[in-house]
Amino acid sequence: MSFFKNIALALSGGGYRAATYHFGVLSCLHKVGLLDKVSIISSVSGGSITTLKYASTLAEGLDFEIFSKELEEFLTERNLANDSIGLLGAPTSKRILQKHTLITAFSELYHRYLFSKESKKFNIFWNSNFKNCHIKELAINATEFYSGNSFRFTKSQSKGAIIGNKHLRIYSSDAQKLRLGDILAASSCFPAGFEPIDLLNDFAISKPLDRDYKNQWQIESLYLMDGGIYDNQGLEAIKLSIDRGNWYDMIIISDTDRDKEYPLYAPSNNSIKLPKWTLKKTLSFILRLLILIYFLIVIGASTILSLFLPLDLIIGSFLLISIGLFSGLKQTQKIIKQHINRKLTEQFGRPVDLEKLSLLKVFSIIDSIYIRAQSLVSLTNTIFMKRIRGLVYNSTYKAPGLARRTVDNLIYSINDTAIIDGFQITNLMIKKVSTAKSMPTTLWFTDENQFNALKDTGEFTTAYKLIKHIDKISIRLGKNKRKELDQIRNKLFMIWLTHCKQ
Repeated sequence: MSFFKNIALALSGGGYRAATYHFGVLSCLHKVGLLDKVSIISSVSGGSITTLKYASTLAEGLDFEIFSKELEEFLTERNLANDSIGLLGAPTSKRILQKHTLITAFSELYHRYLFSKESKKFNIFWNSNFKNCHIKELAINATEFYSGNSFRFTKSQSKGAIIGNKHLRIYSSDAQKLRLGDILAASSCFPAGFEPIDLLNDFAISKPLDRDYKNQWQIESLYLMDGGIYDNQGLEAIKLSIDRGNWYDMIIISDTDRDKEYPLYAPSNNSIKLPKWTLKKTLSFILRLLILIYFLIVIGASTILSLFLPLDLIIGSFLLISIGLFSGLKQTQKIIKQHINRKLTEQFGRPVDLEKLSLLKVFSIIDSIYIRAQSLVSLTNTIFMKRIRGLVYNSTYKAPGLARRTVDNLIYSINDTAIIDGFQITNLMIKKVSTAKSMPTTLWFTDENQFNALKDTGEFTTAYKLIKHIDKISIRLGKNKRKELDQIRNKLFMIWLTHCKQ
């Protein structure tokens, strides 16, 4: 096959939605014989799950069927949410995490269950199997907090490709010591869902690094988060590869960003009927309730102890305990007030009247905190990322020669008007697309139908988009080139037809 010799593949972020949709994309390319023409894969977040599993499978000398089986088992059979809670809730004596955080728990689970014993570390991409496979460049994208740039874990046969970025570079000998689970965790820890992961302190590195990066970079920590914060499509790594002199006949952007989202919902004042108590009244009620519970305990304990001890000794003991408790409570209240006042003074630049603050309605405070937290999450995960997405796409399509070689394989590409050679999309296919694009960004499935819907959508959407791309470029080609492309098109059409007839 001479027409598509070098294909660039960008796999976007989006949790399990992305991982499974991209699984379908790879499956389609594999069935038509185009997957072994992919010479660069750049991935972000959920896309990195699929990328690292596929690339490490190749590095072990195994085939696509093994990759497909093991990735499906991982995505459908492992409950990372429950497993991570189990790790975090383990007794202190049995804890194995570098740091007791959710992201390090997920990192450990990736390390245990996604990668085999032979492919636990980044050094597997330096072996002969990977050197001789079709992937010549691999970029796993994260975002670092020090300079606000992308931070890439790169394996490339191109000169000039670096691991990290131009500000913070990791040398190859050290990168090879990093666990794939930690690298995947760095690429996929999306805001609000996870805390950042610290490359210098949280990564589980069994052998000392060759260089002292804390001194070299003059920082104590290098916090990494989801690559989607900087570039959720992973396109910049491909453009940098092109700048280094690499040529790609086709650039496929597999993108699971949802087209329309309404992420912000203000709480309704009429949604639930709750007492409109002030903070002061609520705290007073809680204190009285605690006092009542305390005296009920005292009465019960006195009744039992009076069988063994004199009653006046029991009453005296409880009286002393009560005085100590209430004195401690009063002192604690004073300390809390001082602490709150100090924090509010730091925030507002002047002391705040806590008496007035205590008159605020409790549920108004809860609603206020809720809407602020939700708006922050929405800004980070939706507004900012959509803005960045637009900039990335604009720069790609405006770059000389890239637009005609780029296929935007979007998860919402297909609607009920999609048609190829008289075969219109079926209601079942539309239902699968709807299920696929509506799945939230999580690292677990909330519905047993989501996996099949996402994988199938990725497969037939890729077939559809590539057929449209071939039809567009065939017009200006000679007869021999069109014949070659028609062979690819026929294979893609069979995939489309298979899903239409299900």
